[in-house]
Amino acid sequence: MRHGTALAILSGLLIGCTPTAVEKQALDPAFSEAARQSDVPRDLLVAIAYSQSRLDDRGGELAEDGSAGVMGLLESPHLDGPSLTHAATLIGQSPADVALDSRLNILAAAAALRFQGDQWEAETGLELHEVADWAEIVGWYAGGEDAGMQRSYTREVIGWIESGLVAQTPDGETIAIEPKEIDAPWLNFQPVSGSSGDYSGNANFVQAHSSNYTHQSRSASDIDMIVVHTAQGSYSGTAYWFADSRANASAHYVIRSSDGEVTQMVYEEDKAWHGGHGTTNSRSVGIELEGYIESPSTYYTDAMYGSLATLIVDISRRQGVALDRNHIIGHNEVPGCAYTGGGGASCHTDPGSGFDWDKLMSKVNGISGGGSSGSGDSSGGASSGSTTATGTLYGFVRENSIYSGNGISGATVTTSTGLSTTTNANGLYTFEGLDAGYLTLSVTASGYRTASGEEEVLANHTNWESIALSSTGGPSGTPENLSPSGWDTVYGPSVTLDWNGVSGAAYEVKIYFYNGGNWEYYYAYNTGSSPEKMFWPSVNDTYYAFSVRAKGGDGSSEWSDKNYFYFDN
Repeated sequence: MRHGTALAILSGLLIGCTPTAVEKQALDPAFSEAARQSDVPRDLLVAIAYSQSRLDDRGGELAEDGSAGVMGLLESPHLDGPSLTHAATLIGQSPADVALDSRLNILAAAAALRFQGDQWEAETGLELHEVADWAEIVGWYAGGEDAGMQRSYTREVIGWIESGLVAQTPDGETIAIEPKEIDAPWLNFQPVSGSSGDYSGNANFVQAHSSNYTHQSRSASDIDMIVVHTAQGSYSGTAYWFADSRANASAHYVIRSSDGEVTQMVYEEDKAWHGGHGTTNSRSVGIELEGYIESPSTYYTDAMYGSLATLIVDISRRQGVALDRNHIIGHNEVPGCAYTGGGGASCHTDPGSGFDWDKLMSKVNGISGGGSSGSGDSSGGASSGSTTATGTLYGFVRENSIYSGNGISGATVTTSTGLSTTTNANGLYTFEGLDAGYLTLSVTASGYRTASGEEEVLANHTNWESIALSSTGGPSGTPENLSPSGWDTVYGPSVTLDWNGVSGAAYEVKIYFYNGGNWEYYYAYNTGSSPEKMFWPSVNDTYYAFSVRAKGGDGSSEWSDKNYFYFDN
């Protein structure tokens, strides 16, 4: 990809700002802080950051598309999406500091998401609570106006939450998302392959801006090379940068790292501006790979190699390009650089020394010879022939809530089989090589009440069990002796729920109801200090259950066991 243009544009916007020297900071506390301030789900912020940057702020260096920081904030007035300047304004900081400081970058991105979410709520009359509710706002975050690309981006982001994620930052900090079932059926929509463009495997066709390529009528006799690039940026960011009139660059295709999805941007008959060498551009097809040459193990996935190989073979069959390393080259092999090892007028070195040409060409040869499709498997799961009978168990230990609480560092987690470990700085614990079966976990930490949990460990799986601890500054007892005390018809059919009192406490009550063979969460009530709650069930002839905890001081007690009752007025 061409260097310099995006950097010059954004650097110009930051003139007059004096960035503050920034020490490296832990990211996980910043995600939790941003979630509390903005009411944007913490896991959604992590998933967006992972899609945008793989949690790497790159020391404040801007991506080729002009995006800044771990959250990929972009100052590009021609594109919809998260503006660096606007996001910085929302938290009262300068764009330069938000570009360089990862904590501010996360806070600003969360504020931008909340701002867009507030507008959406006002327009629709709906409210944003669960991750699935934010799907349309996530699509907006991708930038641009192409609905297919926005939906594709949203599927990737929410996919990280559905599958779960354990990733390390370049500084060695572990950031994790516990897998969750997301109820968003529309995300299962699959784009119609081959609906536009030259390649039948396209997921999207996003036209590059007409000022970024040369319209020609090339035929197969004019094309005899394929050039592989590394975008030095994200998949969606690269696509939308090529669609921006200021880019002065383009490629025919862009490939996503996580799953090998392909977007075409320039028809093969036209000359894309990708190599920094006019003659090479005139005779070649250019393919950009999402990622950075500095992080080959992070971005060059099996799925990407497989997708690239399949695309190369398809181009070869249509255009007659020879499937050898003389005709399938890297950007670093394009003529025009004054020194060896760099390619094109700007002396690019991508796709870099970490790119595995042997692996690519093996896949190309397998596909072209009618062998393996080379599609790859980036799932990370065990193969079907695995004989390993153990699993891995991850979990967070957090204050008060496993979803939004601060991680508790140094908590001790002990299994019923006698294994023990402590949580890291983010509250994450790990057990590897566990035998399959049920485990009970006990968790202790100074200043918190002991808590426990149970999890079935499945072999050859990544299993999860997160646990919340409440502060010892809260109530010292857990409500017990729960019961419904009788029906009341004065205020309408209702039931009074009772429990034992805890001195000086207020209470929170959770209600469940039995629906089609499953117990479903219904509602939670903060009831004040009275050890009773009048409850008006909404459905007659139905089983209900309730659980209570005491609250006060700096924390809360454990939830009581459920009490089940049948309502028939």
